[in-house]
Amino acid sequence: MNKTTLIILALTPFALLGYSKKNNVTFKKILIIHSLEEVRPWNNVFNNQFKESLKHITTFDIELASEYTDLILYKSEEYKNILENSLRYKYQNDLPDVIVLCKINAVQFIIERNLFPDIPKVLIDVSNKTAKDLPNAIVINHEYYFKPMIEHALSLFPKTKKIYVITAHNELSNHTLKLFNRDINHLKDSISFNYLANLSKNTLLDSVKNLPENSLVYHLSFTQDLDGKSVMAKEFSMDLATNCNRPVFCFSDILAAKTGILGGLVVSTNSKAIKAVKVIKQIFNGQNIEHIPNQKADYIYNYDWKELKRWNISHKRLPSSSVFYHRKFTFFELHKAKIYWLLAILISYTALLVLLLYTNNKKKLSQRNLKLENEKYERLNSEYRAQNKQLKIEKERAEESDRLKLAFLLNMSHEIRTPINSMVGFSELLKDDTLNQEQRNNYIKIIINGSFQLLRIIDDILEMSR
Repeated sequence: MNKTTLIILALTPFALLGYSKKNNVTFKKILIIHSLEEVRPWNNVFNNQFKESLKHITTFDIELASEYTDLILYKSEEYKNILENSLRYKYQNDLPDVIVLCKINAVQFIIERNLFPDIPKVLIDVSNKTAKDLPNAIVINHEYYFKPMIEHALSLFPKTKKIYVITAHNELSNHTLKLFNRDINHLKDSISFNYLANLSKNTLLDSVKNLPENSLVYHLSFTQDLDGKSVMAKEFSMDLATNCNRPVFCFSDILAAKTGILGGLVVSTNSKAIKAVKVIKQIFNGQNIEHIPNQKADYIYNYDWKELKRWNISHKRLPSSSVFYHRKFTFFELHKAKIYWLLAILISYTALLVLLLYTNNKKKLSQRNLKLENEKYERLNSEYRAQNKQLKIEKERAEESDRLKLAFLLNMSHEIRTPINSMVGFSELLKDDTLNQEQRNNYIKIIINGSFQLLRIIDDILEMSR
């Protein structure tokens, strides 16, 4: 069996495992039915975030389909009949596993026509009351928190005396306006609210060109003008930013996103898409839809950077979670992460260089100290050798001196003993009574000579010892 065969056999179980996993993937289909036409900004924002969030569901192979009904504009029975027949025919043999219904018009249409009754549904921007008529449905909508929205705007412009509210004249806008008035009722004693409604688009834009200095504008809703013409909300916000001479706040992130108006505390469309995907994931995992609670959208702070500069508002006064559009970042802000990395690397290299220099200097100092110690040792060793040599010489001298002293003592002993022996001998002879006088005198003379000889020897010894 060759090497190639062994490799193939080794990899085969992994290949089969991957094939098995692929075959075990569950296919799911999601249908999104929009009330608005396809070109509406809300649809794009919701769809993009929805698709992005779907990427995190890896246990299912998901097919996504979208339908744009434009039921807000087209409400005739003829149009609804055509739309119903189209949906029934298109999905009769390819039913979705979950349907996402965006806005009330699509929900009401599904209820009226009794379409897809057994399929779980996720309802976006629909009231809980409307959802009661639709079984197997979860609602994701937003609470109307106009009070904190307006109070936040007033905190940035505390001298405000008038607020101009832009709204359309239709059923949805009227309902929203009613909730708005409920939430700002406590402010009506100190703030004058002026409603720009029942106006054509051009008339409305002309009316906001010369507003008083102590005022601001709140863009609540304007999707339809006085003549019943559909208005693109985002495009209208851009026109509003161009024409209005006062700061413009709004209710939705769609109106604030890159339109040029100031913005404010707004409803997050992205959060609705994220929460919708989380609910769908629970449904796909087998959780009973009746046990899944309804969801509320998040509110976020959205601001246009140019408008903040225009109205002299520091971003430091805003929450740290704020989202800014058209922000011009400084070089440091654009490359902050890279700069921090470079600083970290620079500091690390500097610290390493300092450590190396310190280690090198310490090494040189140690080597110099070692050299000095070696020189000191050599000097001491040389002195020791010299001392040893001198000691050896001194020892030899001492030994020679001792030898000479011994020889000298031996010689002196002989020299001393000779006269002493003579003196002792003749002194003994003087004891003899038979000696005549002459003999005695000779003996005494010999003793005296011996004494003088001994005295000279002693003088010589004393002289030598000096």
